[in-house]
Amino acid sequence: MKLNGIKDKAAVLKVSILRLKFLRRIFPFVLGLTAIFWFLIRVIPKPQRASYPCMKVAYPLMSSAVIWLIGITGITTSLKLLILNIQRRKYVIVLITITMVIVTSIIYIVSNPLPLFAASTQIEPVHIPNAPFGKSQGINPGGVVWAWNPNATNENCTNNLANDDGYFHAKNNNQKVIDKMLAQSITKLANKKSQREAWEAIFKYFNKQKGKGNVSYRRNESIFIKINMGCANWSTNSNFSRRKGSIGFSETSPQIILSLLDQLVNEVGVPQNKIIVSDPISHIYSDIYNFLLKEFPDVVYGDRSKEGLLMGRTLLHPEINPTIFYSDKGTILKNKSDCLYSEMQNADYIINVAALKAHGLAGISLTAKNHFGSITLKSAAHLHTGLLGVRNDDPYRNDYGMYRVQVDLMASSYLGRNTLLYVVDGLWGGPEATKAPIKWKMEPFNNDWPNSIFISQDQVAIESVCFDFLRNEAKTGSIEWRNRPNMAQGVDDYLHQAASSEHWPEGIIYDPDNNGKPIPSLGVHEHWNNPIDKDYSRNLGRKEGIELIKILVRN
Repeated sequence: MKLNGIKDKAAVLKVSILRLKFLRRIFPFVLGLTAIFWFLIRVIPKPQRASYPCMKVAYPLMSSAVIWLIGITGITTSLKLLILNIQRRKYVIVLITITMVIVTSIIYIVSNPLPLFAASTQIEPVHIPNAPFGKSQGINPGGVVWAWNPNATNENCTNNLANDDGYFHAKNNNQKVIDKMLAQSITKLANKKSQREAWEAIFKYFNKQKGKGNVSYRRNESIFIKINMGCANWSTNSNFSRRKGSIGFSETSPQIILSLLDQLVNEVGVPQNKIIVSDPISHIYSDIYNFLLKEFPDVVYGDRSKEGLLMGRTLLHPEINPTIFYSDKGTILKNKSDCLYSEMQNADYIINVAALKAHGLAGISLTAKNHFGSITLKSAAHLHTGLLGVRNDDPYRNDYGMYRVQVDLMASSYLGRNTLLYVVDGLWGGPEATKAPIKWKMEPFNNDWPNSIFISQDQVAIESVCFDFLRNEAKTGSIEWRNRPNMAQGVDDYLHQAASSEHWPEGIIYDPDNNGKPIPSLGVHEHWNNPIDKDYSRNLGRKEGIELIKILVRN
């Protein structure tokens, strides 16, 4: 009786094993068919969903199932034809049929559905050239001025602070050349002959768009210049001098700020005390403060700390009521809103002066990321979950169609939509926010500092252009870049979403002002035709897209 019991248990176990083997073989097939069904019902009503993360996961399962079906069907059909033609002695057809059996068998073996789960969901970034979308902004719609002059900086600068050779020192910058580059950029952007006419046109366009009428700057109005000096928050001594052992980080150059102040004061006629220069979340290095103070002593140099007040800075006043409301509604970010400083919130105009650099969390850091320094908290770490990842060079929010905090900052009526002019300082572009600038290899820089200034009134366009420069340079092989601008295809996802609501994540409506009105297109996005010509759609004679207005001085 015991023997019979053992045999019965063995039989049951054998049947169970056979069932498991059957399920193991059929499960991937069922999973593949489910993926096909899921992909079709999701993508057919809304094609842009094909770029969503869940679709990226379904795609390899779906495609493997399709190939498997084709393969197994081909093998079965080919074998039937082989037997039939052997019987009929049609040997030429037999040879063709054998070839079919071999080919379809290879397809079947290669695409065996058992290893479906090993399919990679990582997709290399693909940027289609000259395919613009969004609405061009600015007095010169979609216009981005790129000024390049290799004489702007000292080619032999070592940026070695121990030898007092920081890139930011006056001896490493040709102020006259930089002044001329910015002046030419302003006139080119507005298509005017003089700087004064150009600024007047830029102010009038901006005020008209804001509903203030066709008016230029008025002397009682304030201008907040948002610079990028975030590293000074932790790399300085108590008097804001650079701490021993720190490096010259990739941040806004003081020469760009000085040139901009000269334009505003001496061309536009802005009273110095109506201009605030600050990176609210951080400090202004003492050497840069002294450099600017010498030429413009009455400009307001803002700082968030009482220590700054004791050293001649002007204390900024934090608002207590939030004015930026994040559109993820708490599902991605830790905080649902943030406050600004009164001086920034109440400014009539903002000029955003960012630095040309890559970033370990965002891929790139330009004018949008610059506003991480605009909030009143001492750290912007709570915003990192809205980027590609929260650890340097370890992205996990890689795909298109995910919530991006940069869009809310670009769309805020107090920040991005209150910005008169966007400036990207490319004199000394760097591979990371906390790294020193390095020389660039791409044409036309050719192992020199990039020596460039970019300006625009279209924030999406200027970020798109600078992204193309950054992603191309990052692929030249320099180990310092770690290919950050290309570390995920989602690096420019925020530009897609800022340009068009067609690219917004499902369930997200961008409304950082919390007024119930979804934001409009913030500008136009596209990629250049190639890194040699660097032409965008308007450069190629089209009526939409970006125009890269080039001011290039070659030795």
